[in-house]
Amino acid sequence: MAVPIASDGEVHGALRITLGSGEVKAHIRRFWLGLVAIAAVVMTAMALIGWAFARSVTEPVRRLQRSAERFARGDLRIVPDGAHPGPAELAALGETMSSMALRLAAVLEEQQAFVADASHQLRTPLTALRLRLENIQSRMQVAATNTDTAAAVDIAALDAAIEETDRLTRLVNDLLQLARRDRPRVPVGIELVQLAADRVDTWSAMADTRDVRLVLVGSAGPIVVTAEPGAIEQIL
Repeated sequence: MAVPIASDGEVHGALRITLGSGEVKAHIRRFWLGLVAIAAVVMTAMALIGWAFARSVTEPVRRLQRSAERFARGDLRIVPDGAHPGPAELAALGETMSSMALRLAAVLEEQQAFVADASHQLRTPLTALRLRLENIQSRMQVAATNTDTAAAVDIAALDAAIEETDRLTRLVNDLLQLARRDRPRVPVGIELVQLAADRVDTWSAMADTRDVRLVLVGSAGPIVVTAEPGAIEQIL
C-alpha cells in the first residue's frame, strides 16, 4: 500500500507499507475465530436462559401431572412442595386441584362414615329381630305338634322371614366391611372390658336359645387396648 505525502498541494514523496499475505490471512482468521467464539458464547447464554425459562414452566406442569396421577390412584393427600409454584396460572391451577382433592376426600370420608355408621347401627336391631322371629318360631313349632295346618303354614312363613333377615344381615355386614376396608385403618384406644360386656349382652339371647351360657370372666376394672376400630368385635 502506498500513500502520497503532500504539503500545501505539493507532493514530496510517498509512504509505502508492505505486509505479507500470510500475516493478513492470520489476522482475518483470528477475526473469524473471534466472531465464532462470540457467537458460541451468545448461543450458550441463550440456551441456558431458554432452558431455565422452559424449566420454570414445565416443572410446575410435571408436579401437577404427578398430583393428578396420585389423585387418579385414589391418593387424595396434599403433599407439600416447597418448590417455586411457577407462573401464576399454573399456581392457580394447582390450588384448584388441591381444593378439589380436599373436597373430594371429605365427601368420600363422609360417605364411608355414613355407610359404616348406618351398617353398624342396623346390626343390633337385625339381630334382635332375628331372635324374636326364632322365639316365635319355637313356640309355633310346639303348637304345630298337633298337626295344625295353619301353624305349619305360619312356620314356613317365619322360615322365609328369618331367611330374609339373614340375607339382610349379610348385606349389612358386607357394607360394613366395605366401608372399613376403604377407610384408613388407624388404631385407637378401646376399652376392652366394656366392649366384651356389650357383646355378651348382645349375644346372650341367641346363646340362651341354644342352651349356651355366656359369662364374662376377668378384671372388673377398665382395660384399654390399641386396635383398629371394629376389629375386636369381629374377633369376638
